[in-house]
Amino acid sequence: RPLSEHHFADPAALVKGRQKRPPVLLREYRDQNEVMAVFTRAAARSSLGLADFAFVEEDAQVLVSLLRNAVAAKEQGVNVLLYGPPGTGKTELAKVVAQAAGLDLYEVEYADRDGNSLSGRDRYRSLQIAQVFLKGSTHSALLFDEVEDVFPPISSEAAQLMARSEQLSAPASHSVSGKAWVNQILESNTVPTLWVTNRIEQIDPAFRRRFAYHLELRSPPPGAREGVVRKTLEGVQVSDAFVAKLTARKGLTPAQIRTAVRFARLASAPESTIDVQVDGEGMTAILAGGRPLLMESLIERQLKNADVALGNKSEAAGRRSVTTYDVSMLNVESRFEIPRVVEALKSRGHGSLCF
Repeated sequence: RPLSEHHFADPAALVKGRQKRPPVLLREYRDQNEVMAVFTRAAARSSLGLADFAFVEEDAQVLVSLLRNAVAAKEQGVNVLLYGPPGTGKTELAKVVAQAAGLDLYEVEYADRDGNSLSGRDRYRSLQIAQVFLKGSTHSALLFDEVEDVFPPISSEAAQLMARSEQLSAPASHSVSGKAWVNQILESNTVPTLWVTNRIEQIDPAFRRRFAYHLELRSPPPGAREGVVRKTLEGVQVSDAFVAKLTARKGLTPAQIRTAVRFARLASAPESTIDVQVDGEGMTAILAGGRPLLMESLIERQLKNADVALGNKSEAAGRRSVTTYDVSMLNVESRFEIPRVVEALKSRGHGSLCF
């Protein structure tokens, strides 16, 4: 039936302009799910589990408990900020902890029905409306990904200063429409929300303080990255060497791997007819190693072209080292031998050195 205005907490702020308002508010909908699809959608389930995030095991368990108990107690203002460089698994972790908590995770839309990107303000409105729809749910959480454009902008000078020292107070702002928007949702949202961002320095510390929990995800150690890559490639015929190759790619996300795998499956011929349908000396050479080599070639091709389109520089394009380094030339006094320290760093993927 037609959707009346009283269904919304702030119908005037739903969309910009009177022209856009009637189609959304007055369109007939078959059920609540169809209405919700305008503003949010069910997040795709992750194929990963808590075991794949063993490098942040304690934090992951804390988040599971936080989400589960917040929903059970109907606690308001429960927001989690996941931040860190691209490719560190922030979005996947959000999905995994929601699944482990037994919650249905919904994702705030980033594009309209025509595929046009929504502005930060429109995405924030979608978050507000999604909160209204899910208010009565007893097993829901929200995922708000790539939230940099939602927060009121800060000057580049301020961003640089805050990146150097988190103890600096934010400059006074007279933008009521900015801070009032975000503070309202961070203090009174009824549905627990997982906010994900690559650049925390873009967010005013005044907003950061209002999150119930903050978690920085850095690049996982090699063992963890390999486990995630193998899990994402499950069912795909590839070699161990290819898995190691993808593991070594910095910033590569499970979503990118899934996209590349989907492309490779669609672009390759069915296994039963591949020898008939694939022609040419080049493809014959690829097929010499069997279907796994074909899949590897197509996956690598898709990732390489995506890197070019996204402006990601190839590691091979980096500046060549003109010097060599030999740890045996070091003359230091240490509790442990230097080669042992190096091996420990390799296996763990991180560590601290004190001089």
